Amino acid sequence: MADIQFVIKLNRATVFKEVSVDELIGLQEGVIRTMRDVLARYAYNKETGEKLEPEEAVRVIGKHTVEELAEASDLFLKELENSAVPPK
Repeated sequence: MADIQFVIKLNRATVFKEVSVDELIGLQEGVIRTMRDVLARYAYNKETGEKLEPEEAVRVIGKHTVEELAEASDLFLKELENSAVPPK
């Protein structure tokens, strides 16, 4: 398998409905398995722009370094924070 580079694309309208509280806590705490599994649901092939199937995304993300995974997770969390709707 070629070294596939991935990008994370969020649909802000649904991401808060799709990510559980436990997953969010896992992302914030840096739990590697949670980071990989959550990011895999939003991973796209950087070259083609096509959405990766979750199983393929898990394999692709698993080939990257822990540092790269942590950076992608940090960006994901920042996007969530930036799109959060303030309480009424």
